[in-house]
Order: sequence, then structure tokens, then C-alpha cells
Amino acid sequence: MRIWHVGAGSSTAVTKQLLGMGLRNLMISAWSHYRESMRLTEAKADMIRKGGGHIFVDSGMISALHLDPSWADEQRLVAALARRAGAELVSHLDVPMERHKLAAARMTRREALALTVRNARDFLDEDVGDATKVYVVQGWTLPEYVSCLEAFSDAGIPDGGWLGIGTCCMRKPTRGLWQILEEVRRRTIGTPLHSFGTGDPDKLARLKKIGIDSVDEGNTIRALIYRSGSLERLVTAYKGYDA
Repeated sequence: MRIWHVGAGSSTAVTKQLLGMGLRNLMISAWSHYRESMRLTEAKADMIRKGGGHIFVDSGMISALHLDPSWADEQRLVAALARRAGAELVSHLDVPMERHKLAAARMTRREALALTVRNARDFLDEDVGDATKVYVVQGWTLPEYVSCLEAFSDAGIPDGGWLGIGTCCMRKPTRGLWQILEEVRRRTIGTPLHSFGTGDPDKLARLKKIGIDSVDEGNTIRALIYRSGSLERLVTAYKGYDA
């Protein structure tokens, strides 16, 4: 299982620290790159690749949703960043389903899911360079995830790419996290599957057992910048995988 670490959009010094710790799979939010000046410059992307690293471009809609819902229409910018950065993976511009964020965006779950499916269909034709596309399955209830999967299948998705599972990063196990991951995995055997935002050390063993291929985490960057949590413990946990 591969672990991706948020941090490719941080300062060059922080990115070097991550690489220096042996954490070479780095993630960048396209929203943060374009709208929050957390830039992944070509020079920094080149530094990551020359250091043996890899880049995953995430759409960043989870940050944009309550600030600027119109970001859902800017998928071409996500694709452009993946091309320029020489990314290995790039996710389509899905819409997270957390109710508080949807309420702030004045968007219903049905509208959000329709946008996710529309953008996934459009993403089939986006030029992302050599990156592999990750189509993000969304929902809040299990039937919504199944409905999204069915809509993807009807459109011929993932079309040789990966699938991702969204709206997991803030979902507690008591709110159906494991049930959703297990069911999506059961229905997508043979397709690489990324689980967004679930890379906490205490979840890794179960994620691997379920058959998740890839996860991402923001714990390490918070520990580096804000001295939040034990950096040594995190690095030790993550380096037991493809980090």
C-alpha cells in the first residue's frame, strides 16, 4: 500500500525535509496551488522527481467547497497542473459530501453527486500528460456510493485509470467508514483504489487488509509545521509501507 503525504505545495524547505525523511510520495491540492499561493513550481516538481519522489495532484475541492463552489467548473486547471508537474496521479474534480460544507455552498447532495459524475465524464477527455487519472467515487450513504459507481460504470469509467473513495477523511468508523470502504472495494476488484484522507497510522493495517492500494495523510505536514503530534512516530509508521 502506498502512502501519499500532503506537502508538495509547502515551502521548498519543508518539501526538502519530507524528502530527507524518506517520504517521497507527495500530494498537492490544485485549489491551494491556484487560489492559496501554495505553489508547486516546476523547479520544486523537478526537485521532487530528481529526489526519487512522486507527485499526486488532488483537485482540492474539499477546501474550495465552502469558499468558492465555482471551483467545480475549473477541472481544466487541475489537468494543467498535472501536466506541468509531471504528476504520477491526478484526481478528477469531485464534490465532497460532508453536510456542513454542502450547506455552506448551498448545494444539495443530489446536486453535488451530479457534479461529481459530470466532471468524471468530462475528465475522460482531459489531457493530463503522463499522469494516471483517479476518478473519485462520492457519497454520504452507502447507496449513494453505489449509485455513483454505477454512473461511472455506465460512462466507461475508470477507463484504465484508478478509482478513489471520497468523503472519508472526516468520517468516523462509527459513521460507516469501514462498511463503505469494504463495499466499494468488493465492487471494484482488479481496479487500483485510493482512499482519500484516511492515512492515520492506526488505520493502515485495516486499510491494507481491505485491499486499499493507496491512501493520503496530512499528519506529517502538521507535525512539521505546527509541532502537532509525534513526528518520529508518524515517520516510523509510514515507512513500513511504500511512503
